[in-house]
Amino acid sequence: MDLVIMNPPFTRDSLRHDQMGPQAERMMKEREFIALQGDGNLRASSNMFVVLGTRLLSDNGTLATVLPTSAIAGPAGSAIRQFWAADMHIDTVISSHDPQRIFFSENTSIGEVLIVCRRWNPDAEKPPTRFVNLAYNPRTPFEAIALAKTLEEGGSGDFTEQWVDAEHMASGDWYAVNFHAPWLGIAYREMAANLVRLDSLAEIRPAGQRIRDSYRKFDQPTNSGRRALWHNRPDVTMSMRAETDVYIEPIKGKEHLAERYWGQRGRLLLSNRIRLNTNRVGAVLVDEPAVGSRWVPCRPQDDETAAAICAWFNSSPGFLATLAERDNVIPSRPAFSLATQNALRVPDFPANPKARDALATAFEEMKNQQLLPLPEMARDPVRMRLDDIVADALGYDREHVARIRKALSEEPSITNQPLYAETRQGGLL
Repeated sequence: MDLVIMNPPFTRDSLRHDQMGPQAERMMKEREFIALQGDGNLRASSNMFVVLGTRLLSDNGTLATVLPTSAIAGPAGSAIRQFWAADMHIDTVISSHDPQRIFFSENTSIGEVLIVCRRWNPDAEKPPTRFVNLAYNPRTPFEAIALAKTLEEGGSGDFTEQWVDAEHMASGDWYAVNFHAPWLGIAYREMAANLVRLDSLAEIRPAGQRIRDSYRKFDQPTNSGRRALWHNRPDVTMSMRAETDVYIEPIKGKEHLAERYWGQRGRLLLSNRIRLNTNRVGAVLVDEPAVGSRWVPCRPQDDETAAAICAWFNSSPGFLATLAERDNVIPSRPAFSLATQNALRVPDFPANPKARDALATAFEEMKNQQLLPLPEMARDPVRMRLDDIVADALGYDREHVARIRKALSEEPSITNQPLYAETRQGGLL
């Protein structure tokens, strides 16, 4: 076939075979295994549609599909990105940064992308990929047709564009979908070259869901006396040093799990759910090791590294690194899986102990100082001071870091406000 157009169903993968009998389910799984060439990483409902659609293409065929943004961003989407990069040219990726319409399909509320890719001769050089990030996502077919014509003719409109070369696409660098401002994706790409994965410095677990499954929270003291940081409230958690906010007690029948997870507690906690337009911090240190619901313990080898990591994730470059790797189910309210948090990028502190010490000292200096919400980070004196220390310690230009801070503060996913005029669509807002 010369053209395949798909809008695969998005559902929990475990439900895919539930309507079938045991024999039919076994046969389907066997066929899927063959179709996927044994790659279990691709075994998800939307990915199966992509694989089958790709197999239907002729040598010069084109595939157009709608997928959740989470399927092509962050570690969870690495398998499908590698699959496409093997023998396809990713021609165009269109994503919505319109907070009022982050999707393209009906009956959904999650972020989506439109992808156009073509079969490609493996011996021929691949052109760059065009990323189109919409500030305004068309509401009607007429608006969509007008936008398509503008994109085809190379005009301007309520969108930004970025071109990413085939080498970066093949490496999984699709950061351009996560920022409306193209410059932020470029800035992170340059910065990431000198960063390392967080899990090379620390152990990150247990997930907040594990704590919710094994513990019940209480406002009053419990038999165990255990405490947790359960919430991420912007009117309470306002600085890099935080205090636990609930008592917890193992759920009856889950004592064994609760004990295991309690053994994984830590002083450094990473936020796994951030409401970007109101929250202030991405990581905190508590006085006594704890677990969390919206927080995940992170345990590096020493207290200095813990303090440095905390300072990093609350700096503007640290937030850039965090948001570049997010899964983006809902861009303004990212929820980070353990796989995503393990893959977050941080400075190589063991190789640069002076930078570690500088950031740890910055944490001690500013740990009790109130940070402003992220949309106000461009005028936040504490964040500015922290950014200057990070810049000096890591060899970044201070003005460059200030540009990152300002650009982030204007991102639609952080402000949760549209960039287009309020008068559009007859007073849509």
